[in-house]
Amino acid sequence: MATINSVHLVGRLARDPLINKGENWTNAMITVCTTDKFKTRGGEDKEVTVFTPLTLWNDEAILAEKYLKKGVAVSIQGRLKEDRWIDKTTQLERVKLGVQVLTIMYLEKLEPLKEEVGQRTLIQPPSEEDGVEELPF
Repeated sequence: MATINSVHLVGRLARDPLINKGENWTNAMITVCTTDKFKTRGGEDKEVTVFTPLTLWNDEAILAEKYLKKGVAVSIQGRLKEDRWIDKTTQLERVKLGVQVLTIMYLEKLEPLKEEVGQRTLIQPPSEEDGVEELPF
């Protein structure tokens, strides 16, 4: 029997991306929240929100650092990935299930973000107040 390891999520970022950089790689950790709305047997409206940890690598991570922030709507395609390690304090094996992102689609128009004093802010285009009357292109 053939198996398929495929995940497709559509939701919003629960927080700003956490970026890690190495000499030849970039990694971004993001969390996407999805909400299921349904009625119980008693007719009561219910909402269940799930927070899913996702990992992006290299080009996708660089784009996430440049464009993504908390609240942005995204569509993710990836695969389930299981991380295992031994907890240093309890000496018990720990397991974390997450999604390794293969493709990401931004579901809204995004502006590039700029780092300033440890805070992410939007890059503002030059204005007439900056002495720029018209862009040369």
